[in-house]
Amino acid sequence: MNAGDKPGAAGANAAATEAGGSVSVIGHPDVAHSWTAVDDVATAPATLGTDERSWGRAWPVPTPALLTRRQLIDRFCEAAGRDGVKVKRLPRVALRLVGLASPTVRELLEVTYQFEEPFVVDSSAVTAAFGIEPAPITETIARAVESRRDQSRSEQPSRS
Repeated sequence: MNAGDKPGAAGANAAATEAGGSVSVIGHPDVAHSWTAVDDVATAPATLGTDERSWGRAWPVPTPALLTRRQLIDRFCEAAGRDGVKVKRLPRVALRLVGLASPTVRELLEVTYQFEEPFVVDSSAVTAAFGIEPAPITETIARAVESRRDQSRSEQPSRS
């Protein structure tokens, strides 16, 4: 997840909860998933790259506890001070149809498996060995919501 205005799970969820109503998601909304903050993706390699103990193996990026997509969206709603939204599964056939015209969506179809079955990252080894903790998901979500609000404010036409 990223907390900025770049595309990603956090930005998409922040925008969706801001709009209210319902959210359509790719894959099953009640399957456990690991969500990693972009800041953690940047911090971990910087730490691991300077410590010889990390050499010779792959290390996962610190990742907080599992949440389903529905739980994640509920947390975004809470952080935004909004009522929960209805979470619907986007039909795969709809993705296939859009994929006929959109190369991006066509490529997305190849990774939908990540949202159909549990997608779990166990980062306990990197935390135990190097003390690198994942960013608390509530803080990441709060930053994403605030970033989205800032972006929305900047997109408002100025009144002169």
